[in-house]
Amino acid sequence: PAFWGQGGSSGYMRLEAGRIEFPATQNASSNANTLDDYEEGTFTSSTSSNNLTTYGTFTGRYTKVGNIVHLSGQLDGISAGTGNRFFEFNAPFAQYAAINISIGVCNNYPVGNRRSGQVINASSGNSTGFYVTWNNDSSQSNNSVRFQITYETT
Repeated sequence: PAFWGQGGSSGYMRLEAGRIEFPATQNASSNANTLDDYEEGTFTSSTSSNNLTTYGTFTGRYTKVGNIVHLSGQLDGISAGTGNRFFEFNAPFAQYAAINISIGVCNNYPVGNRRSGQVINASSGNSTGFYVTWNNDSSQSNNSVRFQITYETT
């Protein structure tokens, strides 16, 4: 059987078969102790970079619980020379303007050598832009960068 919160099925959490189901559209609460939003999914983003020779497909996943967003993603088909490298992508939710110190991690997967880096917000304020940056000690061809970041949204 399914159980609905007060008021029937409109805008309330649903409990069925061992699952908690939130409505497709958030039913926001002013109570700070009420979990009123959960969402997970995939996202795509245009990417930009001025220091990668070539790059290919970007894929991303997210989980949003309340106002906390966790992203993971990957950029494939990267070719680049040595030195500090980065690309920028747009997240599915804007970062909360008063908290602009989010930092995540990334790993570059070239043949025979793994390089670590970081994910940082592209600008202060309420922005969806993030940079993924790492340092190459040798040229790379057709490699991937995987990243994760958790941040607060509005």
